[in-house]
Amino acid sequence: MQKQRFFHQSDLFILPLLLMYAFVLCIRSGVRGFFALDQSIVFDGSYRLLAGQIPFKDFVCAFGPVVFWLQALLFKLLGVNYGTYVFTAALLNVLATITSIYILRLLFPHSTIYSYAAGLLTGSWFYPPFGTPYPEQTAFFFGLITIALVLHIIISPERRTLVHGLLLFMAGIVAALAILTKQNVGGLLFPLYLLMILLMALPNVRQALMQLITFIAGSMGALLLFLIWLAVKSDIEKFWQFFFQLPSRVGTARLAESLTDFLYYLAGSRVFIGMLPLIVISLLVSWTALWRFIQCRTLRTDRSIKMCALGGLMAAYLIFCSLILSKTVSNDIANVWGLIGIIGGIGIALLLESGKTPGQLKGRCFSCVGEKWSIITYLLLIYVITVAAGGVYVSLERRTQLYDRVAASFIPLGYKTLSCLAWAEPTAIGNARVSRDDILTLIKRLESRGDNFFIFPDFTILYGALGVPSPQPVLWFHKGLTYPADRTQALSEWIVRDLRKHHVQTVILERESFFPGRLDDFPYLKSFIFDNFKGDVPVKGSVKICLDLVLSDYI
Repeated sequence: MQKQRFFHQSDLFILPLLLMYAFVLCIRSGVRGFFALDQSIVFDGSYRLLAGQIPFKDFVCAFGPVVFWLQALLFKLLGVNYGTYVFTAALLNVLATITSIYILRLLFPHSTIYSYAAGLLTGSWFYPPFGTPYPEQTAFFFGLITIALVLHIIISPERRTLVHGLLLFMAGIVAALAILTKQNVGGLLFPLYLLMILLMALPNVRQALMQLITFIAGSMGALLLFLIWLAVKSDIEKFWQFFFQLPSRVGTARLAESLTDFLYYLAGSRVFIGMLPLIVISLLVSWTALWRFIQCRTLRTDRSIKMCALGGLMAAYLIFCSLILSKTVSNDIANVWGLIGIIGGIGIALLLESGKTPGQLKGRCFSCVGEKWSIITYLLLIYVITVAAGGVYVSLERRTQLYDRVAASFIPLGYKTLSCLAWAEPTAIGNARVSRDDILTLIKRLESRGDNFFIFPDFTILYGALGVPSPQPVLWFHKGLTYPADRTQALSEWIVRDLRKHHVQTVILERESFFPGRLDDFPYLKSFIFDNFKGDVPVKGSVKICLDLVLSDYI
């Protein structure tokens, strides 16, 4: 077997540029504007850990705690502030870009062009559209690492060594981390790792079984340790309810929704339409590569046929995974197509290398195709750059988080822990407009009071920003997902019990929010607030217009 060449002279110039691009774009995106409902979640959850709270014991959420552990570690090292928050996303974006490049080099080591395309697309679409840490992207990151580890092992000529066995075991652990970050992403990706192992190991059944057992043992071992932690330190019953029961009901209901409505939803997404040609190309050539592998029984042991089939399997499966997530997560579509770099890189590679023999692939570097493909190659490169530019536009214009309401300007907030955040003017919430002055006025009022407060429902980032741990157990309020749609009495009582326990003196009710009317879902909590807190006099500025402040002494 010819030794694979991973590094080329062009890497010395292009790789640093790609990684710098991935980092800077995510930083610039992350500090431009703030969407309280989504972007408060990981900030608050991670700060809760630093404050000593335990997931599923002191607070509950609809996904696993790994994203909080990771962000809490960065908060511990660099400080609890918005700069650290955005830096975490940018760091993961860089690592995802490196990993995408590595995966394409493993699959197509004779050429750099495919890995550069994958890196450019990943750096543009993996984290920048969101800009701050979020469970889906973090789960995708662990999925990418798992894919890279599994791929490295199964294509290695020395697959039976102890080191490779340990790496495969570690890959299983990382796969479990993806599940414990976001169960739908990690769970959907898990069969892909097993299929990759099977495809490359067969017809050697013994080797396939040994590799599958090693990988699954790593995953099961990690999940078992987590269950032990739940039993000893946390609460298994609450974990089952909030991690499995509530999210599975929501996901099942969304999957059962009309396929026609879903297709209209995709057709109405400019992000998806922009990616669609790349997705279609990748899907067609992937199925072609897999069909060739299935049909050519005499060539099943031919490495070039297997490698093309492996790439086709990965791209086709990741398209399937992204489509399922598009239907179930009920979020902006850009947030679940972060793996478009891998999908597109493999699709382009399979298209341009179709019909070539292994001998024709040797020794090629940046000049990856023959004369007949040159025009198609240039057109594809232009298209890839266009798709990447779309990621830049969506990210910097904050199309994902501001939901197509383009801000006229971004003004630095200028408050200590939120100093690097540029507030979008205007920021639309429901029928209201929340200005930078509104937020600063609220922060100053809370600082001047200096007591425990409860904010409902979305601006929970203020707990960590002001150094005041959240006094209640719901990380964020999303009907049906983080609390039952019809049975909230027990949760209401838990919230009120914790508000009393922490001697909360101040309550802030947001008059306008992304999902209006959520306080009505908690009649016991609502009654407690209006029975025990009195209204405040109007404050100067426009805060009273946007946030119905109830800043007064606890009776």
